[in-house]
Amino acid sequence: MRDPVLITTAIKPPSDLPFLKMSNERERLIATKCAIFYWVAQGAKKIVLVDGTDRPALDERDIALIESSGTQIESLAFAQDDSEIRHYGKAFGEGRIIRFALDHSRILREHEFFYKCTGKCFCRNFPQISDVIERNTINAMFWRLFDRNFHGDDLSLVDTRFFYTSTDIARKIILPAYEESKNVSIERVLAVILNQTFARTYVQKALITGFAGGVGGQYDEFNLGYLDQQFPAWVLGAAT
Repeated sequence: MRDPVLITTAIKPPSDLPFLKMSNERERLIATKCAIFYWVAQGAKKIVLVDGTDRPALDERDIALIESSGTQIESLAFAQDDSEIRHYGKAFGEGRIIRFALDHSRILREHEFFYKCTGKCFCRNFPQISDVIERNTINAMFWRLFDRNFHGDDLSLVDTRFFYTSTDIARKIILPAYEESKNVSIERVLAVILNQTFARTYVQKALITGFAGGVGGQYDEFNLGYLDQQFPAWVLGAAT
């Protein structure tokens, strides 16, 4: 768990944002705080928290409590253009948050690699995923999306809620994909790019828990049996 976790949030999204059922600021704040504290409880030692609606998720007491547990946390916030987010969509907005983090985070400047997770979510088997990445010298890893609520049985899409990357790959591949995702699926745009540049393989599945802002409820939990240990993914830089 040497590498930091970047958590992207939008506590107070623009009003009337399409495809966003969880729009209540209080509900989003509570769900986000729950996820952050779970990351801390799991042993994440460095966290970068960036909100794109100029509404930090943590107050001074939260930060003091987290840091007293041995976790270093950096909280940043800035205000995106609401009209731009309404026009281009949530994924485009998240890309801008990632870019802001790379440009302004002191912690990310000190590290070559980082995990990214969408706010309101956490990876509940993070210690195991981190161990796999460190043991195999992986430079970037993305899992395929498996969620019938959103995309049916199409497994050719990338799960962008949680992934691992280098800062260099983030700037050269991931951010351009988010820029291209204006009113289209970032999960599909990024899949096309990864199919051209990454190796496709099977790895331990990242178990993502939390709330989905789009549908306004919890993400479904799936027990896939054998697939939990051999799940489709894109990997770059793994020792083979």
